[in-house]
Amino acid sequence: RTPSWVDRAILNVMLKLSHIPKNQMVSEPEYAQEIQDAGFDRIKIEDISADVMPGFAQWWNDFQNGQPAQSLSGINRIKYHVTARFLHWAYRKNILRYCLITATKT
Repeated sequence: RTPSWVDRAILNVMLKLSHIPKNQMVSEPEYAQEIQDAGFDRIKIEDISADVMPGFAQWWNDFQNGQPAQSLSGINRIKYHVTARFLHWAYRKNILRYCLITATKT
């Protein structure tokens, strides 16, 4: 599904805040082609989003509830909190995926 303009706006803000160039956000087929064009083969792309994204959000919630989050500076607490919320949102909306990529160069 095509993300709404609101979803795209949120993603663009997070990319900017994270210093990630928008043109680095490509689909799996596009990235596989880039890797192949660079001379790699036996390309395997494994979506690990289900393990990473909700897992990070849950870890942060557990961490905060355990009170050690108080040991983090205010800005770091905010960064973790915003990242956890964003990853949870992006996963639910299927807007961003985390992938493990392996390939060989012959």
